[in-house]
Amino acid sequence: MKFTLRPHHILDIIVQFGGKGMESFQPHPYGHAVHTVAQSILGNSNCIVKLVAEADDICAPCKYLSPERKCTDVITAVQPPVSKQDYNDRLDQQILSILTIEPGTELLLDKYLKLTFIHFNDISEVFVHPNQDGNQKARDFLWGLQQLQYDIFNDLEKLFLE
Repeated sequence: MKFTLRPHHILDIIVQFGGKGMESFQPHPYGHAVHTVAQSILGNSNCIVKLVAEADDICAPCKYLSPERKCTDVITAVQPPVSKQDYNDRLDQQILSILTIEPGTELLLDKYLKLTFIHFNDISEVFVHPNQDGNQKARDFLWGLQQLQYDIFNDLEKLFLE
């Protein structure tokens, strides 16, 4: 199974799962596919993800995605409100830069999650959105990984040898 995903969307899924559990993934009024992608990737660390800083499989059915594949929604939690497209593009570019991964790179979800775990201190500095508790988000991310039974610590040595 292969998905094209924004790096922050994967992190959002792990955080949401860690904080609220599987039952929190329900269809959204925007029509995006977070709920279906989450159900497909949670517990399936062997799926392949193509990491992009543009509209992805989650964005595809969203009512705010234009025919040019640009998000027309805005983030109102910051003042003045900002384009969600610009905000998310910048966020994903920062995450990819921290991980030294080029946009368009394909890798196993498992490897992406291990890399984000290793670099989580740096990622958490850019991954916290306005009006969010960064410590709670970090706890939810780590709890999400634990709930999925990712044996991060035992597998780190293998990651460095790959």
